[in-house]
Amino acid sequence: MPNETTKLKLKKPLLTEAADIDVINENMDLLDAAIPTQIILSNFSVSKGNFKANDEAPTGKEDDTSGYPYYGDYAIQGMTDDISLESFTFSKASADAGAVNGVIRTMDGKIRIYADSLPTADVGIASMSYWMV
Repeated sequence: MPNETTKLKLKKPLLTEAADIDVINENMDLLDAAIPTQIILSNFSVSKGNFKANDEAPTGKEDDTSGYPYYGDYAIQGMTDDISLESFTFSKASADAGAVNGVIRTMDGKIRIYADSLPTADVGIASMSYWMV
């Protein structure tokens, strides 16, 4: 009877057991499923109509976003609040407009973009990448 690894429950045959290709393949499938998938989105925009007054209560935490007067949400299927946002780049026009400041929060089903002023045009996102676990 093989031992198992603690986290992924991979089968570890005993030294007295012959190698079994089916067991090796099962282990490889478990490893493949455990590796996160990188998602890359590019060239999309958040409508200026999606931005509204920020009514979030101060949290006192380092990443407190209550100080930004506006935010806009963009729905992304499968997004969760614990996703690792790797990179996020506004389009040149949106960056030059200056309303948005690059503070992004991932939430269940959406991203939230915080702004110092109400955008006068749709906010373009040149690229965004994150990891789905």
